[in-house]
Amino acid sequence: VRLSETDFKVMARDELILRWKQYEAYVQALEGKYTDLNSNDVTGLRESEEKLKQQQQESARRENILVMRLATKEQEMQECT
Repeated sequence: VRLSETDFKVMARDELILRWKQYEAYVQALEGKYTDLNSNDVTGLRESEEKLKQQQQESARRENILVMRLATKEQEMQECT
């Protein structure tokens, strides 16, 4: 809802009030959409963070297994010599 200066001068008071209410409703709708989008972004970020934490834990577990296997192989090599 856009009003020019001429509109303000020419329009009746009731019409201006109606337009203002339409403007308010439009702004509230936009704010609601923004809040929803922002909420979805936060939820998505939390899910991504949780997934990354799980991947990090899995990688750390796998690294520990590989280090243990390497130590075993090194010990076997020392026993062979």
